[in-house]
Amino acid sequence: SGDRQFAVPEFAAPLVAGRVALREEKPLPYYVGSYVFSEHSGLYFILGVEHEEEFTLIKELLLSLGYSGIGGKRSSGYGKFELPDDELMLYDDGGVYDDDTAIALMLYNEKSKYQMCLAPVCPKADELAVVKQGSYKLIKRGGFITSSAAKDNIKRNSIYMLQEGSCFPERLRGQMLQQTVDGLAHDVYRDGIGMFVGLKNE
Repeated sequence: SGDRQFAVPEFAAPLVAGRVALREEKPLPYYVGSYVFSEHSGLYFILGVEHEEEFTLIKELLLSLGYSGIGGKRSSGYGKFELPDDELMLYDDGGVYDDDTAIALMLYNEKSKYQMCLAPVCPKADELAVVKQGSYKLIKRGGFITSSAAKDNIKRNSIYMLQEGSCFPERLRGQMLQQTVDGLAHDVYRDGIGMFVGLKNE
């Protein structure tokens, strides 16, 4: 009886470290924030492909990206990662773990009246009527671009998208956004294509 307390697992913890910039005449202190994963924890993502060669190409790209790093200053060793030895295949008729099967069932459940997006989505103009029937929040996406075509990082224009966790009566296709950025010779892409799971109607 009474309120039950559940321990929330700690998958990662924020870490702030002090640094000193020595490029100016006077040394300037600054702080670098990072996110350190606990042992046996990490990031995962869902990938769907139609052909085996697509999977092979993406795996090779991920291996390469693991050496160079993501989301951090690569010259300081941040953002580097290793892929697990084996991938987990998702099957809706029984997988290795119960959680995997549950995820697969939700991914394939397009008939539920509650479709929740797992990533920010940017709807197309002809999808706005469906958006109005849903429950959603807007999220601002911006940031900087690092490119070999530019000497310094370039700030990109911010855009608003529908936040992950928003629900709609049907799935939105969304769109890939193509942005022109001042000072950059090539366009920059932002993924706004929807990925949804169908929730139980209860």
